[in-house]
Amino acid sequence: NHFLICTSQQGGYLFKPDSGLSLWKTDLQQTFKHDQINRGIATKDGKIILGTILNGIYILTKNGKLLHHIEKRNGLQNNTVLDLFCDFNGDLWAGLDHGIDLMVLNSDISFYYDYSGKIGSVYAIQSKSQKLYIGTNQGLYYSDLPNNRDYPVMLNFNLLNNSQGQVWSIYNADNQLLCGHNKGTYDVEKDKILPVSNVSGGMSYEVFSNKGKEYLIGS
Repeated sequence: NHFLICTSQQGGYLFKPDSGLSLWKTDLQQTFKHDQINRGIATKDGKIILGTILNGIYILTKNGKLLHHIEKRNGLQNNTVLDLFCDFNGDLWAGLDHGIDLMVLNSDISFYYDYSGKIGSVYAIQSKSQKLYIGTNQGLYYSDLPNNRDYPVMLNFNLLNNSQGQVWSIYNADNQLLCGHNKGTYDVEKDKILPVSNVSGGMSYEVFSNKGKEYLIGS
């Protein structure tokens, strides 16, 4: 029973018949002032989708909380959004400067594109405590995982300090993450790694069950 009014350079406003006009309470007001909102739609399940001139598409809750930002870095052909349309399947179509893109919002599969090349070639992947870890030929990277998967996921990977170099494997050993690296084996704790063994090239791990919590490491 109220309107969300979006402007090109002054962010968003709410208009309610009983109280008039007020500033939209979202943490993205300054972002929207810069990126210039150009199109907006509301989905049947209550999400707000905004297309901008400078920085792609924003998907938000009706309360203005960011769910996902879709832009050129994660697959959009370009960042200038001229039109938006949500079809009967709940899929999002976007008319762009460089053509038309389709986003399957209800898919269980998301793709991560590393256009920058900073992550390198992925050799191993593992998750623990709402974090996703990937081992590459350049090091061990991690990203926080969102609690709500009802939208495409854009992961922001960061390099763990002192993990530079070739990672071969990541093994979950009784809720302890072991990272097999060219330099040895490491214990992974959130956003840091601790050396466990200096035997280089930890390729594989197996529980040595009759010896309790001991492991065989193939190097």
